[in-house]
Amino acid sequence: MNQNNWERFEPYSNILWLHYTLDKAITALRYKNIQTKIHKEYISKLKQIKNDIFNYNSVKEFVLNNF
Repeated sequence: MNQNNWERFEPYSNILWLHYTLDKAITALRYKNIQTKIHKEYISKLKQIKNDIFNYNSVKEFVLNNF
């Protein structure tokens, strides 16, 4: 997206970082009690956000539309 030019501000790059962070929270972190209802509920919410995040042009836009 930014052709590896991190000097220039590109709001969409924050979307990419958020997507990456969500992916790691879902797939790479080790959680205790993964069989609990609350764990499953919040992992599902994280997955939904991860799937939807590319519909936005910036994290600000995402936050303003969802919170």
